Amino acid sequence: MYDKVKYIGTHAAGVALTREPIINYTALRVKKIKETGEIKYFTVYDLNDFEAMNVIKFDMLGLKTMGILGELRKRTKRNGFNEKALKDPKILEAFRNGETTGVFQMEKDAARKMLEQVHCDCFDDVIAVNAMNRPGPLQLKMPDQYAYNKTHIEDVQNTLVYPYTKESYGTIVYQEQLQQICINIGGLPWSAADKIMKTDRTGTAADIRRYHECFDTYQDDFMENAVKNGMPEQEAAEVFDSLFNYQFNKGHKMCGTV
Repeated sequence: MYDKVKYIGTHAAGVALTREPIINYTALRVKKIKETGEIKYFTVYDLNDFEAMNVIKFDMLGLKTMGILGELRKRTKRNGFNEKALKDPKILEAFRNGETTGVFQMEKDAARKMLEQVHCDCFDDVIAVNAMNRPGPLQLKMPDQYAYNKTHIEDVQNTLVYPYTKESYGTIVYQEQLQQICINIGGLPWSAADKIMKTDRTGTAADIRRYHECFDTYQDDFMENAVKNGMPEQEAAEVFDSLFNYQFNKGHKMCGTV
């Protein structure tokens, strides 16, 4: 039985590379751009199906904001990365007040509200907002948890997950944190941590089936090892369940923020 397709979307910057003509790999959807009359071709298969066929996909973003920054660097003759700016109180205050017009990933209303909500006062907050400003984390109210933990740090400082989530105040925001918790608390191998990281509890019927299979495969081992490491059983169950929430790769989000 085929999974029901929820919608058909177009990746903003996805480019697929193949050894042979791409029609040998996938059917193509043809679309004519009304404004220019240009004909464009889109693959029918999604990312996961393409990866299974060993097709390489690159995300190539062409951003107006980046073009503006490039022009500013030319005119001011200021090239390179200024690390001092990450700790500049005036810059952080502007982020905290949502004054981020023209800042990549930070100029939309949702990001501005979140910067105010978490009372942004360091660059780690900026990266976290960038990572949490996605449908999954927003639906799970992850920014609320982040903001609460930041002002109630004493509630999470003594938990076993805190050493791995200190930069996000005890909230599991990044994939790197998930991996460390799987390995160092749950005693799971890297391969299991990688599978859990890639498992989505939402999406198509196939996604949901993979989630249940992954959950059932690793739950007992994680729980047993977490309890041995001193985590209460109920907390271990909650932490394991939270690992299947949506997390983003911190390295990717940090580069996108900088």
